[in-house]
Amino acid sequence: MNWWNGTTWIWSDQGQPPSVNLFRGLGAVTIALKPTMSPAPFAVVTGSDGNAWVNWWNGSSWLWYSMGSPGVAIGSSMGVLAVTDERTGEQSLQVYVWGGDGQLWLGVTDMVASRWTALGGPQYPAVIGGPAGAAIIKRGPGQLSQSCCFVLSVSTGNVWVCQDDSWLEVGAPPSDLYALAGLGAISVPDMNNNSQYALVFVTDGNNSVWACRWDGVKAVWEDHGNPTGRTIDAGIGITNTSASPGAAQLPHAFMRTTDGLVYENWQQ
Repeated sequence: MNWWNGTTWIWSDQGQPPSVNLFRGLGAVTIALKPTMSPAPFAVVTGSDGNAWVNWWNGSSWLWYSMGSPGVAIGSSMGVLAVTDERTGEQSLQVYVWGGDGQLWLGVTDMVASRWTALGGPQYPAVIGGPAGAAIIKRGPGQLSQSCCFVLSVSTGNVWVCQDDSWLEVGAPPSDLYALAGLGAISVPDMNNNSQYALVFVTDGNNSVWACRWDGVKAVWEDHGNPTGRTIDAGIGITNTSASPGAAQLPHAFMRTTDGLVYENWQQ
């Protein structure tokens, strides 16, 4: 892990679970398991034993925890979220994966116990073809938050969302009606009405980046263009920043181009 201690960057060897080799990363997020705890980093990876493993900081030391597996092979990551129980203020880790059976699976853990749930897939003829990110939405004051996992349909070119445990069609960029690659998603607070929407970044067949604003019911697509003379290859990550405490949070999307450069698409 490469981390900032306030004055300099430091590399730390996180080791590995006993007798398990690490295969690939599934995602990372900060979580406060209890309201009294400070948010801490949690990194999720797959191991040679077929399980999902979490490397997490408990406030004093780094630990490895096995989430087990869905009972099918874990394919690619579809998104990782820190989800708050609005009754208790406690947070849990939610890990979405694409299973070897073609279904979307959800793993949930509080670092004491874990459970896996099959979420199926979008309505035929749509078929899961890859990830588009995960985010949490909230439709307004008094409304419960909803976890959303966005996927690309390889057969129809549309984006679909598994919202809680229901599948809804989000659509595709209006340019050519085809979402080619998912670059990631992020939750964005709307300070005007105390709500939170998801912003999903994808590319179309014309090498343009599109951002889709999803509030749980309606999709609004916006063309963000592309770096001149460059072809977008993959998403790297998305984060929110604010100019000052209490100011609006603005998304910054980072992406890689085919010539190995990193570009940032951000809102002023």
